[in-house]
Amino acid sequence: MRLNDVRRMAIRKQLRVRFRLANGGECQINERGIAEALDWKGLPDLQLERELENASAFIVTAAGRSGETSATPETWSRRQFEEMMTAGATGAGAGEAEHDE
Repeated sequence: MRLNDVRRMAIRKQLRVRFRLANGGECQINERGIAEALDWKGLPDLQLERELENASAFIVTAAGRSGETSATPETWSRRQFEEMMTAGATGAGAGEAEHDE
């Protein structure tokens, strides 16, 4: 699972995804795919790709039209989140025809 994959999924499904950083802060990826380190306390050399690899839980919230959250946040384990990502990736192209041109 890569950061760009999470960004695409957040945009496609209009979700906000949060996960813990090593320094105790949180990263949020909003429904526009923008990653933001919340309450960042430390040096500016934050590597979100590495932080995402180490994340064990994700807080997922559906975003409303105005950008405000419209549902209760759900906490998912890494395994549950990866399964949801895989299901979204396989379902994304399900209705598209394959061309061998």
